[in-house]
Amino acid sequence: MGAAGLVVRRTYSGYVAVHYDPAKNPGDLMPDEAALNAALEGFRLIPAYQTSGVVAFGGFAIDFKLNEFPEKTGQPPVMSMFADWDLTLDLETGVTYV
Repeated sequence: MGAAGLVVRRTYSGYVAVHYDPAKNPGDLMPDEAALNAALEGFRLIPAYQTSGVVAFGGFAIDFKLNEFPEKTGQPPVMSMFADWDLTLDLETGVTYV
């Protein structure tokens, strides 16, 4: 029986946030939403994505909400566009087994 590298599956999550003046008309943000979606979708087109170790990339539903967190620092609230994402990889550990 030959030796093979041990593969461990890991999922990493993150988000992208873009902040706007809360008085901004959400309809005016459609070009930004489309650009963010295209950038995330475009990740699948780069050569690094097209390797055997990449299992999945997705989960990026774009959402808008009034973000009141800046008020904690004495700043006015902002309108925020959020896009969550998940990246699942099969990582070869370099550890071999027989």
